[in-house]
Amino acid sequence: KDGHIVIIAPEDFPRYKPKEKTIEEIAKQANQLNAIAILPHIFGFNGMCRNKDGKEKAETLVKTGLVDFVEIFSAMHISMHNKKAEEFYRDLIEKGFIGKNSARGIAVSDASYFDDLGVSYTEFEVENANAGNIFSKLKTARTRVGRENSICLKNKLRYALAYLTS
Repeated sequence: KDGHIVIIAPEDFPRYKPKEKTIEEIAKQANQLNAIAILPHIFGFNGMCRNKDGKEKAETLVKTGLVDFVEIFSAMHISMHNKKAEEFYRDLIEKGFIGKNSARGIAVSDASYFDDLGVSYTEFEVENANAGNIFSKLKTARTRVGRENSICLKNKLRYALAYLTS
């Protein structure tokens, strides 16, 4: 009902049962542990922004700096949901809630099938990254959302696999 949040943590992050903690409580904990918090498919069938209260909650999470990324494109969602997510994100930018050190847009393949792998992606621009600091660098990295035509992508994957196996 309230949507969900994705946490990427450098170390173990507690798992919670549905309704055990609110999204806000989990986001605060992620922030304290220097984990990455993502609001995924916010306008999808189980997304946070399906109603006015949910949109306000998502806006507050971004405004208060509790989330690092807002999913603005998912290869697995219908175009209407992606369009609404992108419009919501642009609205946050216009309101001044998105800036250099706040949530950025992210795209995901949400790949349930091989054909979906890499259809959408996010490029991170990270300077002076190494194995020890890549995680913290991602929190402030500049991002660029990309989308590939699945036929073009399949040809690139076939070429890459042929090259690697030759």
